[in-house]
Amino acid sequence: MIADRVRDLRKKRRWSAAQLAAELQEVGLRWDRSIVASFELGRRASVSVEELLALAYVLDVAPVHLLVPPDKASDSGPFYLVIPSFGARLDEARDWIRGREPIVGQDPRSFFAEAPEVESKMTPADVAAESARIQYHRKYGHQLRTGAIAADDYWQAVTEVEQAARAGADGER
Repeated sequence: MIADRVRDLRKKRRWSAAQLAAELQEVGLRWDRSIVASFELGRRASVSVEELLALAYVLDVAPVHLLVPPDKASDSGPFYLVIPSFGARLDEARDWIRGREPIVGQDPRSFFAEAPEVESKMTPADVAAESARIQYHRKYGHQLRTGAIAADDYWQAVTEVEQAARAGADGER
């Protein structure tokens, strides 16, 4: 995934692999043309966080745009594998990586507890609604996956659970 994005962005800038390597060397990353080519061809399976950040810097993009496809769908469909056993919609994955929203299955209170207060834009009502949504998914999500409930009915119920939790949190103030 990252290699494909790097290759696409390099070509969009009309850079050769040697030019990208030179840009990376200027910021302190010891990559040469052969490392760039090996990475883009998939012969090098991964990059370190330091390498990811350097690539994003020299290509003038946010790191999230190297990690998650920018379009509505990718080779894996409209989902991004967050961990080997779990995928999320592309927009959800981007929001999670940016620290904007927890991914399904994470506790919002824990997720936002580690963020600087200035970055946490969730109100108590938002946290309550997100917690209620996650609990609902954990309790009833299997019904959606097995087809025991129609998707429209399921998402309508999720919306109602979120609204009730939000109203309850607003009433506690």
